[in-house]
Amino acid sequence: QCFQSELQRPVLNSTEQISSFARDDRRGTANAFLSVKTEVKTCIDNESNQFVVEIQTRDRAFLLADITRVMGYFGFRITMAKIHTKGFQANNTFYLLSESQTQLQEGKASFIQLQQHLTEMLSDERNYSH
Repeated sequence: QCFQSELQRPVLNSTEQISSFARDDRRGTANAFLSVKTEVKTCIDNESNQFVVEIQTRDRAFLLADITRVMGYFGFRITMAKIHTKGFQANNTFYLLSESQTQLQEGKASFIQLQQHLTEMLSDERNYSH
């Protein structure tokens, strides 16, 4: 595995803490939405010879459709995906194979372009309406 994802989950030990957390989770909805930053991390898993893309971004309608369309455009096929959404934050990990798996260098070049394009697309404020 290329990198270790850590979902931030608070440890709640009492009923009072749980109630407080639930109240805080509902407060500042717009601020919570705006505070989610986009990050696209990539690596190559040498054990499986797959490209790995980890995306943290704001959740929105058609997010997965847009991401997978871009991956297909750059010649990648999804072999596995881990999808997690909490509130306004989407944390998604995709394992990809290049359509031209025999040409690893060509795949790496496309992979770099994929990362750049995803980062630009997901950071564009015009793609979000709430």
